Amino acid sequence: MNRILTIFFSGLLVVFLNCEKNNDEVTDNGNTKGGVNSGGTSITKIVHLGLLTTLDELNIVKENQNIDPWKSELAALKASASGSLNYTMKGPFPNISRTGSGETSNLTGWAAHGKDATACYVQALLGYITGDTKYTQNAINIINSWSNTLVSVGGADVELLVGIQAPLWAQAGEILSYTNSGWQESDIIRAKNMMTNIFLPAIDGFDPADGANFSTSCMYATMAMAVFTNNITKFNDAWKAFNSKGGCPNDYSIYKNIAANGQNVESGRDQVHSWSSYEMLAGIAEIAYHQGLEPYTLGSNRLLTGVEYWCGYNLGQDMPFDVSVYRCRAGWGPWSRISDTGRGQPIQQGSVCNMVYHAYYRLNLIPTNSYTKLMVNVMAATVVDPTARNGWGNPFIGDGLLHQIAPGEKPGTEVK
Repeated sequence: MNRILTIFFSGLLVVFLNCEKNNDEVTDNGNTKGGVNSGGTSITKIVHLGLLTTLDELNIVKENQNIDPWKSELAALKASASGSLNYTMKGPFPNISRTGSGETSNLTGWAAHGKDATACYVQALLGYITGDTKYTQNAINIINSWSNTLVSVGGADVELLVGIQAPLWAQAGEILSYTNSGWQESDIIRAKNMMTNIFLPAIDGFDPADGANFSTSCMYATMAMAVFTNNITKFNDAWKAFNSKGGCPNDYSIYKNIAANGQNVESGRDQVHSWSSYEMLAGIAEIAYHQGLEPYTLGSNRLLTGVEYWCGYNLGQDMPFDVSVYRCRAGWGPWSRISDTGRGQPIQQGSVCNMVYHAYYRLNLIPTNSYTKLMVNVMAATVVDPTARNGWGNPFIGDGLLHQIAPGEKPGTEVK
């Protein structure tokens, strides 16, 4: 158990945590949102399920799985490589590294790790939604195999390896832990230790020297693993980074990565890396929302403005471009115009458009003729498995299944 030393000094509460392998913090296993302080700048407890979906939201999918659009989205997820009932593990390996490229480099197994982590999450989802325990057991077997084997992560771009792939273990673990799956407590503890002792140290500090998609990936992974491991301190660190306004002047937070016109710091580089930051910032926002914070209206709805910008341009529209917005920390740019490299639908990366559209639908802030909605329609029943383009992992796989508008849900409301 953690030892918590509380010191009152000048009216301020200062908390020092001496954390062991498991960061047991105040938790809430109900379906309500987490506790926030009066300013909404941090959380004081963690709610489960509380990552990209809540138990209420999973139950909406479960109850509507035989009618469209859930039916077609579920069929697409089942038909994916990650959702196969006969999925065969690609690992595990004791050491994984992102050095090299492609599966054959195997230095050692970063592509295999990402595929297995994605499959674990998808199998956990399908097990709960369909009630087929074979999916659930597949997920348990995958996460147990890796947590029993993995010793280290490293190599060039280890931040992207962890930032993209590790949150999938947390997403799977969250579902398995809080849906009576039969996952044993000793196995749960070992999985949490894998995240606390192997993955989180590799992304400590969110790699601010590189910034952009490096940092947004690290922030997302930290927040996801913090929820699963009940680490309030790490969660609040990621939330603080998401809200940061300091820097050079634009880089990785919701304010610095996405400019007021919607473009982000890599819009001039290419559309693949640009989309990666929008995705990760959207994922952070959804987790924070489920933990009781209010991320979506920050910066005058900055996330929506950004996703509308990216979707509009990648659906063929012309968009304004500000040459002063570039990847300043890494020294990439400035660029003279928006890049058309990788322009088009994110069919090799995956989408968060349903999640973003639903978030702003809840707030009744969707613009007329929304490009995000158009991309939702274009990407309907499209499931993107791990690819080289998405870093051999897709934390947002199943976006079209999990984030549909519920029956009877009106703009500005939330259906339970």
